[in-house]
Amino acid sequence: MIGLLVLAYIGYIKGAPLLSRSPVDLTFVGAGVVAVVLASSAHRLHTLPGLMPLIAMYVALVAGAVPSGVSTTYSSGKTLQILLLVPLCMLGGRIILSTEEGRQAWLRGVVILGLIVAVFALLFPDDTAAVSGRLSIEGGNTIGAGRGVGAAVTVLAVWGLWGRKRRAVAICVAASLVAVLLLIGSRGPILAAVVAIGVAVLVSRQQGKPIRLFIALVGFGVAAWVMTRESDVLSARLFTLEDRSSEARRVIWAESLRVAGDNPLGVGWGQLFAFMRPGRMLDSGVAQYPHNLILEVTVEAGWIPAIVLVVVIGYALFRQQQATVGTTETAMLALLVFALVTVMVSGDVPSNRGLWVALGAAMASPALIRERQAHR
Repeated sequence: MIGLLVLAYIGYIKGAPLLSRSPVDLTFVGAGVVAVVLASSAHRLHTLPGLMPLIAMYVALVAGAVPSGVSTTYSSGKTLQILLLVPLCMLGGRIILSTEEGRQAWLRGVVILGLIVAVFALLFPDDTAAVSGRLSIEGGNTIGAGRGVGAAVTVLAVWGLWGRKRRAVAICVAASLVAVLLLIGSRGPILAAVVAIGVAVLVSRQQGKPIRLFIALVGFGVAAWVMTRESDVLSARLFTLEDRSSEARRVIWAESLRVAGDNPLGVGWGQLFAFMRPGRMLDSGVAQYPHNLILEVTVEAGWIPAIVLVVVIGYALFRQQQATVGTTETAMLALLVFALVTVMVSGDVPSNRGLWVALGAAMASPALIRERQAHR
């Protein structure tokens, strides 16, 4: 489980002073550990339910690996990560997180990771983010920090709303991390946490939905109000969309839609820059991507792979929702929704590894239902 956690989330903090000196890329260390675990389970892969959607998703992603333009460091690196890391994440989620104990350990790991991100942001603040009145990790960015803390807040909120043990502790830690999340000021993770907790409350089969939804919304509202009273920067970030990053997304979304309409078979992974009009590119050189997973797959892999992606996401949501009969599975659903919301506003296909793990884990949830029914 630790290897899978490193593979999915270490990117949020590996640029920090304590980790940046590592002689090897920690993401690939995690990938190696996961690969060894999966290899030891290879003999039973054909007997596992829920693998076909993941295979279909991988085949669809391979479509974008067909070279269609000038190769760059970004395009080749992106293609390699999609071909190697994405399947490890999906299969890791399906196999490693296929037991009750594995899923509980995963949730604890996500919370611990979020706490580490928060501590690193406080101990090693990024000077650039600090100038703009925000909090981030040196060597990282506000989006990654926000994702790490937001995922932990999401899990802790579910524990606080439904957990039977240490509920008060979960609520207090969640409140502290909400304060850090608001200081980071990344809108995507904040929105994702709110939506994820709301969805978990609404679709969970557990009782007390109205009061729990009310508590969650009031808690976030009070925290946001208190934090933004003293900061014009945070207030502008949270309650307006009239800033540079929002405008940049609107521009690249419009440009990506135009390119996708002209290229139904896709332009190839990392090749969007070659099809964009002058003056429409972001300040990231050849590393141009739409900051929206579905749009990215549509424009770079093609229309059919995008349809496959939407179907697999819908199927994963359905399967995970069917398993929400306890606190653990409710938290797993909330994490899946959190990942889905964040990938619609930031990151590219290989960097959104938390989503690929969540999709794989969702395919394991029916097995948990059958296991529980067998023990009754």
